[in-house]
Amino acid sequence: MTLKQDIVDIVKESVEIKIDLAKIANGLVDKCLEPALQKVVDDTTNPFDNAAMAMVYPTLEKELKELVAKEVKKLEEFIATKLAEIKA
Repeated sequence: MTLKQDIVDIVKESVEIKIDLAKIANGLVDKCLEPALQKVVDDTTNPFDNAAMAMVYPTLEKELKELVAKEVKKLEEFIATKLAEIKA
């Protein structure tokens, strides 16, 4: 092995990147869901839409975050697999 390859191997073994994808995803849900629902409510003339939004939002937020968590877990597993391949 060359010195360059030895250094690359040391770096590969030493570097650990930790990104909390679940936190990012949930933050995006929080940032986007309510404004999107509010836009739908604002664009309608139905006076009951605000009440419907107030009733639906908590359940929708919970369900969406659970679905996002499942997808994030799949993504994290994929990333872990690819990183293991790189380190091999």
